[in-house]
Amino acid sequence: MENTIGQRIRQERENKKWTQSDLAKRLNLPDASYISKMENGIRKVSPEELIQLINIFDCTINYMLGYTDVRMPPEAIKEREERNARLAEFELNHSLPEKVGPDKMVQSESNEPDNDLLDEIKQLSPENKNLIKAMVEALKNKDEKAATNDGHNCNELLAAHRDDNPMDDLPKEAMRSMEAAQKAYLDEFKPQK
Repeated sequence: MENTIGQRIRQERENKKWTQSDLAKRLNLPDASYISKMENGIRKVSPEELIQLINIFDCTINYMLGYTDVRMPPEAIKEREERNARLAEFELNHSLPEKVGPDKMVQSESNEPDNDLLDEIKQLSPENKNLIKAMVEALKNKDEKAATNDGHNCNELLAAHRDDNPMDDLPKEAMRSMEAAQKAYLDEFKPQK
């Protein structure tokens, strides 16, 4: 009997140059033997683990299950990038002023890269790297808009206070998508016990 999912797990893990132990930690599994058993078809992959794997390896369920050799169809990549850009813009417009105050801002006199930050970004999953890219694009757009604003300090951070819930403006499909993304992020970054 063919063990396509096990082969895919091994292939994707090796592409990332991860040990079985590295992947076990990312899946919150006790040790590498769990990954070994998955890769060899001895242990079944739970639905929750499958969701984690497609997020970690940035591919589709159909790819992981062996129904296709296309990791991520072009339309899915475009849709994901558009979704990430919308989420990043929403985050900038609604949450950033509350989360980033002057005391939390990075103060830098030069345009030199922050190597610690770059190292942290390199360790992110491809999905989260794409989210960072989308946020950078949204920030560039915000800077461009601010630069064209005559007579105002372009670097000034303003807080907007609303009496209503901005989430009420979103279509139900967008809400479901955001709730699913929130759940996935909470599951991914859940503290290990």
